[in-house]
Amino acid sequence: MNKENNSLLIFRDEDGFPCLAEGVQDYTLIRYKIYKIIFSTWTSWWKDRTGWLGYLDLTAGPGYSQTKKLKKVKKQVGASPIIAIETKPQFTHFIFIEKNPDFCNALRKRMTEKGNCIIHQGDANDLVDSALLEIQGRCLACVDPFRPSDITWRTVSKLLREKFCDIVGVLPAPLIQRSVGRFRDRDYIKSLREHMPPIFSLKNAKKFSGGFLEYCRHIYVSYLENELKRYVFTHYLRDAKYQVLFATTEKGLKEKIKSNVVVYLSCGGIK
Repeated sequence: MNKENNSLLIFRDEDGFPCLAEGVQDYTLIRYKIYKIIFSTWTSWWKDRTGWLGYLDLTAGPGYSQTKKLKKVKKQVGASPIIAIETKPQFTHFIFIEKNPDFCNALRKRMTEKGNCIIHQGDANDLVDSALLEIQGRCLACVDPFRPSDITWRTVSKLLREKFCDIVGVLPAPLIQRSVGRFRDRDYIKSLREHMPPIFSLKNAKKFSGGFLEYCRHIYVSYLENELKRYVFTHYLRDAKYQVLFATTEKGLKEKIKSNVVVYLSCGGIK
């Protein structure tokens, strides 16, 4: 990739702390670029409308990721927590949740000098209620599960039922197709049922003309728009076979984010 294509990414030399590697591919960097656009558009929209601009990350990880290529040259790339910290205009407050103790400790060390930063070690599904109580203004929540079991629909729903909270992330989870592949003959899979909106049906998914992944994307967007009254923007990453989703209460904000991402797409920055 050329310099222009890399301009939205945050590269650093290895710092000796753990990096996220599982599931991190070249197309992951495309997701990080889209996050950068969405985060900065979101803070630009709200900065003159409220004094408290929060960022909540439910599966924060250690802060940095590494592809195989980056590991060979001893580089790391900023994942969602680092992208949020570096966002301009700035978020004023940060809440990070990470289940893995080693990742959580690495994130704490990387955030040592950052003010207004709260880091919780534990399962986001158990901690979401207390995290919501810490929010004192507008908040952008990053919901970025790898497996369906990482984040339940109940947790996503709690965020979306709060008018002050918008969400961005990969929903449904990237590994959702693996669950179906392992249990293809079943009509009920617990991790899928708990991860998907109430209208999800494995029987209907198997009959959906566009295929299983398209069915999951379709009902996710449909439920957010029709039942939770959110304005939704999605961008599908073909190589990754998952979508980046943004949902908000503000129609104008959704249109602005859509416009900014599409402009970058049209310039050849993201494929």
